[in-house]
Amino acid sequence: MILRRGFHWRRMAVLTLCALAAGAGGAARAEPVDLGVFSLVTGPTGGVDFEIDNYTGGFALPDYGFPAVTPVTFTELTLTYYVGGVEEVLAVPDAGPGTTMADPLLPGSAVIDSASLSGVLAPATFQQSDGSSWQFPTDILFVDLQPSSGTELTPDVDFTIITAEADVPEPATAVLVLAGLALLGLLRRR
Repeated sequence: MILRRGFHWRRMAVLTLCALAAGAGGAARAEPVDLGVFSLVTGPTGGVDFEIDNYTGGFALPDYGFPAVTPVTFTELTLTYYVGGVEEVLAVPDAGPGTTMADPLLPGSAVIDSASLSGVLAPATFQQSDGSSWQFPTDILFVDLQPSSGTELTPDVDFTIITAEADVPEPATAVLVLAGLALLGLLRRR
């Protein structure tokens, strides 16, 4: 490529850097979105159970930080919990908007050390109460329930928020931005 004598390298470098920065804007970080609550509760017969509250769709609570107005279903759920140090794994039915009980219904005297819930979120894109659209960078759901105090979970006290993680810039975007800065630095040295 032959460039004319008055070609402005600096202008080209600045335009390239601006184009790279504009491309990086598409992968900007977003705040995580809360979708529900995973907790240990006392059952009606005095036993303890795990409750999954899905605050999306018709159960969205924007005023309380649960803004997903599109129904999101927690699918392929697996509940893992530890009773006296022994691991128990249980498949759980899909949890659509509303409340779902995991139903191990343990005796009220059970000592539950911790628990986790994993699965898949569907759909991958949803609307928020402010009209904005939000897309999961991954559809994997994982929440960990730990005791708020002591060494065991306390029914009706311990809970964790089910959150859709925020979008993060792709590594390729960072490489492009760094390449643009390097080009600008090289041209400046000339």
